[in-house]
Amino acid sequence: MVNCSLRNPKNQPMKKLVISPSKLEQFRLFYTEAFNGFITQESIIIDIKGEKEWSTAMRFGSAFHGIIEHGPEPYYDSSSGKYIYTEEGLDEQVILEAGEIQPAIDYRHRYPNMLNEMKARHYMKVSGYDVLINMRIDGMNGLVVHERKTSKRPSDVDHYYKSLQWKCYALATDCAYVQYDIFKYTEPKKGPRKVTYIDPPYQYIPYPDIERDVALWVARLISFCEVQGLMKYITSRY
Repeated sequence: MVNCSLRNPKNQPMKKLVISPSKLEQFRLFYTEAFNGFITQESIIIDIKGEKEWSTAMRFGSAFHGIIEHGPEPYYDSSSGKYIYTEEGLDEQVILEAGEIQPAIDYRHRYPNMLNEMKARHYMKVSGYDVLINMRIDGMNGLVVHERKTSKRPSDVDHYYKSLQWKCYALATDCAYVQYDIFKYTEPKKGPRKVTYIDPPYQYIPYPDIERDVALWVARLISFCEVQGLMKYITSRY
């Protein structure tokens, strides 16, 4: 556990905060003006509030992840010969064709012993707060964490190395390394998507100062929330 407490001089009981790796990473992308400033202050505030709306890319990513986790059989519709995906919280159905989900099926065969949707936690003290980084890991195969990404424009090894998500997962699991399994896809105006698994996958080994680096970004996110009046959205209710 890292202690980056810079305040609380009167030794008062610390407030408890809960932050997810995805929100922390989105904030980092905003703060560093990644993607040429595509992520705006308005969009990051919406994300922190948990009010982000579903996009077509998010729906497809959720459906593709679901096929990896549960297999295609629960979603097959015999009347259409397609796969109709739905889940709790998803705002509408996603209709998939056999060719679109074949890479997900191949991936399942590649890692038959994968444990999916693993809950994990990491605690740290930052800026006078008890911080819980609460996370759900896509997959765990032995001592290897698997993070899955579906993207029209997958970035290079350096882009994912900078991500805070894999660093949070490494802190929570003591894994040997984190592997990014990236599924690049095209989305034509007509017809099914073409999905390709990027091989070899990107792999990242935890390093000695990884917790310090995560804590630095947690402190920045806390400061942003304090200034913007957003603390209630990251404060624990318990």
